[in-house]
Amino acid sequence: EAILELTHHGDGPVQINVPIVGRTDIYNEDVLPRERKVDIIGMRTDAQKWKKLAQKAQNAERIMVVVGQNVVFGEYEIKLLDAFYQKTNCIFSVEQLSNLACKGCVNTYPISEMRGDEALSCLMPNLVISLGNNLAAYNLKPFLRLNYRKMENWLVNEGGIFRDAYKSLTNIFEMSVTDFLENLISYLPENQPASGRYKEEWEQECTSIEVPEFGFSNLYVASRLAKVIPENSILHLAILNSTRIMQFFQLAKGVRTYSNVGCLGIDGCMSTFAGQAVSTNELAYLVIGDLSFFYDMNAAGLRDIGPNVRIILLNNCGGSEFHFFIGKKRISTLNDYISAEHKNVAAGWAISLGYDYYCAENKEELNSAIAKFGVKSDRP
Repeated sequence: EAILELTHHGDGPVQINVPIVGRTDIYNEDVLPRERKVDIIGMRTDAQKWKKLAQKAQNAERIMVVVGQNVVFGEYEIKLLDAFYQKTNCIFSVEQLSNLACKGCVNTYPISEMRGDEALSCLMPNLVISLGNNLAAYNLKPFLRLNYRKMENWLVNEGGIFRDAYKSLTNIFEMSVTDFLENLISYLPENQPASGRYKEEWEQECTSIEVPEFGFSNLYVASRLAKVIPENSILHLAILNSTRIMQFFQLAKGVRTYSNVGCLGIDGCMSTFAGQAVSTNELAYLVIGDLSFFYDMNAAGLRDIGPNVRIILLNNCGGSEFHFFIGKKRISTLNDYISAEHKNVAAGWAISLGYDYYCAENKEELNSAIAKFGVKSDRP
């Protein structure tokens, strides 16, 4: 990273601080270890370099294009992705947060999070191309990082920022996703589809997962909600559990999904959603846990909250996830200060703000109320 910065939009200097106090072992190396070279590929990169990169993509046995948050795909970008899929043996690893539907897309979340390393080992890519930012998946990144010697990583980042997520970065493409695809595709052979089909291997693995009939739970709420959200709505998943539970269920066409997964905390989920809801006349949904909601509940009363707002508050009376994370360890402060258990409800506050309010404590009550969330109304 330091060597790259010597000539990245200007010339050095670059300073590296190396702590050496109290250490003598660092002076005993006669031969420095071999290290991979990382290149920054800009828009002025010559044709010869692009030809080599295209050749590598064409010859790659399995390409995984990991699509994170915050990439906007229009009709033109979809055509480029379709063309790349036709010319290479690739998949587009997507989640709901990727907001992408095109040829070659595979929802890899259920595989990485439920089947884990056993399944991923059989589907190991040898080239990973990174688009966008954070992922909801917890297990995909550690798996790729653990197997970094088996793959090469290309990063598409307009700022040319060094992000070696998998310890296998070789190329940083300092350009938009559109420019990256245009350049690479232009050097791939015409009408020469890949001999193998990586996507079929993933789809076969997907068929091994059966989603059960859940009892009354967060997952049951998610399964029912996914069926009532209409096309072109906005869905904001607050954080952690709210984000994960929705990943297993198919959403209607054109639903745009967001999450505060980048900050991994409860700050501002309700506020962020309120701003998003104002930007559309379509229905806008928020799935949020109780600690996140009560922390940011004032945003529910903003003057611009409209009748398109739909809030699904999963009130487990505390941060139930912390019981899972901490496991069987006996911590006397768990309930009071970590899980922060409480007996609060949102009814009085929500009703005073003019919301239609429904409470569900079992499947029957949920099923009778959830349909109302799928149609437009006069009040949030």
